[in-house]
Amino acid sequence: LAIIGYFMVNTAWGPNDTNPYAYDMEKLTRVDSSTLCNSVVSTFPVPLNNPVGLALNREDELYVSGDSLIVKIDSSGKILSSITTGVAAGCITIGNDLLYVSLIESVAVYNPGGEKVRELIPMKENSYITSLAVNKEMVFAADAANKEVLVFTLEGKQLKSIGSNNQSDSVMRFIIPSRYFDIALDPSGYLWIVNPGRHY
Repeated sequence: LAIIGYFMVNTAWGPNDTNPYAYDMEKLTRVDSSTLCNSVVSTFPVPLNNPVGLALNREDELYVSGDSLIVKIDSSGKILSSITTGVAAGCITIGNDLLYVSLIESVAVYNPGGEKVRELIPMKENSYITSLAVNKEMVFAADAANKEVLVFTLEGKQLKSIGSNNQSDSVMRFIIPSRYFDIALDPSGYLWIVNPGRHY
């Protein structure tokens, strides 16, 4: 038994012709500016080596979290105040005129003056909180380490978790290949949860 193979070569190509099958990514690195719907207005530095979270209040003042610090900055980049968290500060959000910030394994709640008013402690150990959302009744915290979304009362009591292993509905399982696990509330009050490792 013999197997015969052959190649078809386009002999019409000359030494100076361009290969039409070349894998060229250059054109994808350029974007027509007329197609963009936004542009950079200004930039300013922040006094953090590793900024992680951003949140904007009603006065258009920006809170930036990272390292073991939360800084409050106005639209010109001027630092208005800061809060020392004592441990690494992660994601951050604002709800009910309070500031919620992940301290990785818990969630600290600060008032506008920078005073910590409470701390939300997950029932499970070794949590890694990567995203927060707050409405007028509950606090939602995405826990990438345990692959679930924790639901707390505003007072800090954990009510339940979404996607935990004790739930039978396989649709609710989250596949978290890295520590990127985001949640958000839309204007209608629905909670949106990213399932980053699930591809349909």
